[in-house]
Amino acid sequence: MSKSYYLKELSKESLMEAFNYDLSSFTLNNLLNGKILKDLGLVYCIVYNYDGVVTDYIANLNLDIDNIMEARFFNDKYEIRIFNDEGKITGTVFKEMENSRKIEKSYVLYPRYGEKKSGKKYACELRISKYISYDDDNQAYIDYVKPCKLIFAGGENR
Repeated sequence: MSKSYYLKELSKESLMEAFNYDLSSFTLNNLLNGKILKDLGLVYCIVYNYDGVVTDYIANLNLDIDNIMEARFFNDKYEIRIFNDEGKITGTVFKEMENSRKIEKSYVLYPRYGEKKSGKKYACELRISKYISYDDDNQAYIDYVKPCKLIFAGGENR
């Protein structure tokens, strides 16, 4: 049975296939430019840094590549995931296909770094999709889990 999503190693070619977007001078610095991520239609991010975790809109993002352990940039249907593997940066590109088989869930997030006290809107809920595949015996299993949306305290502000 075919997969209900596209998942490939991050490259100029996979960006073209998934997003129909030509990043002619493909480098990680170019890709992690907030404007390019927004041009791809990505809205939210979860960035695991060496010194903390950021859950925010891509528009508010200020990235330090040397500080990133893993980063996920996403919307309902797409995701770019970046990994820092001992100084070597790699990644994947994900695209949900039509009629995908998935389970959607929501999780409450705990506010970090005094976000609640500062008056800043903070991510308080994460919606995810769990994509279902089937093995040779036609038994279902969760094959991929992707964040889809961050809900912020006080409602959406974008």
